[in-house]
Amino acid sequence: MILQILVLGLSIEIDIPKNPTINETFEYALEDENGNIIRSFQENNIFSNLKGGIYNVVVENKDGCGTAKLLVSLIEYPKFFTPNEDGVNDTWQIKGVNDTFYKATSLRIFDRYGKLLAEIPLDSNGWNGTSNGKILPSGSYWYSVKLIPVDSSKPIISKKGNFSLLRK
Repeated sequence: MILQILVLGLSIEIDIPKNPTINETFEYALEDENGNIIRSFQENNIFSNLKGGIYNVVVENKDGCGTAKLLVSLIEYPKFFTPNEDGVNDTWQIKGVNDTFYKATSLRIFDRYGKLLAEIPLDSNGWNGTSNGKILPSGSYWYSVKLIPVDSSKPIISKKGNFSLLRK
């Protein structure tokens, strides 16, 4: 079974080329990276309104002729974080990025004047809202990221954007 996965924003679409001489039908499920089922089997080949992360797409032939799994990276750039140590959104990090998919990254955080505040490694827990040990105030911050895929046939991802640091 050959799977083609299309990642469109925060949606995943599974495309299986059809053989006109065989009438095959499939059902689709989605697991998180730990193998927990997030969306149970369905006939629709599209999963929408997802969060950034690493997912296993599971495709099962309804006639019992096999099951296939494919690991997928769904990238999300959070719009805010709240470093208040409550265990929720305490750091800013790009979701859906790990060393299975990307062999090198460059993630830099800047203030609104363009001053470099932090360089964040791929395998870190993200940025905690400090620079040189100093707690930074609520406000808009900017990022610049470059992701180099392990699969050299895929394009390098370069993106710039902004997010909010919210303190209460």
